[in-house]
Amino acid sequence: MSAPNPSRYLKAFTLIELLTVIAIIGILAGITFGVAKGVGDHAKITRVNSELAALSVALEGYRQYYGDFPWVGADVHGDQIDPKESGFIPLVNDRAYNLFRALNGRLAPHRLSTNNYGVLTRQIDKNGTTKNKYGRPFIKPGLFTLERLSQLTDAPVNNPILPDAEVTPTADDPDFVNALLDPWGNRYLYYFRDQTATTLWKSPSYLLYSAGPDGLASKPAADGTRPAATGVDADNLYAQP
Repeated sequence: MSAPNPSRYLKAFTLIELLTVIAIIGILAGITFGVAKGVGDHAKITRVNSELAALSVALEGYRQYYGDFPWVGADVHGDQIDPKESGFIPLVNDRAYNLFRALNGRLAPHRLSTNNYGVLTRQIDKNGTTKNKYGRPFIKPGLFTLERLSQLTDAPVNNPILPDAEVTPTADDPDFVNALLDPWGNRYLYYFRDQTATTLWKSPSYLLYSAGPDGLASKPAADGTRPAATGVDADNLYAQP
């Protein structure tokens, strides 16, 4: 007599049972992904706070050295977050671009300059000869994520001291950087009084912040008041001057 076949007694899964198992797997995967994303965002928020603190120290060093915080130009591109937005044309008075330049000795305060973009001009000999020269740097670029130019044609328009066209951009050359980026890949936002509206700004200090995980933020009011902590600005992360 042949041995019984165990497979004859196995009960197949019903469609409902299979769908239930799939649903449970999906829920567990969603929970795992949510936890991982939460941990990732928490780490990025910690990094943002650290970088904002370092930039605050640099801005204070700039103020002590020059007597005022950087003036970085009019708000040409609104909130200045996305350089890939439709119609975006890099200009020398982009705020994010000039914040980086100021903290790397490439941009002096407007009141010390000989042109509209704050390029520092110094006397280099006793005969009164002058030359555009870099000033004192206040940050180490290697400690930050940088938005780099992919080619010279990406450079801001009318830059008065960008190297000649035959110069090839290098990874460590601050003249080929557009902005400081937060851990989500968006530009840090910096606002202070500028040469076109100095009487409107009432805040005694600057406003420096990240748009946060959603990558969206509004600009402050003309007097320097922070955006309300609602909507796209609910997750903004601010430096403490």
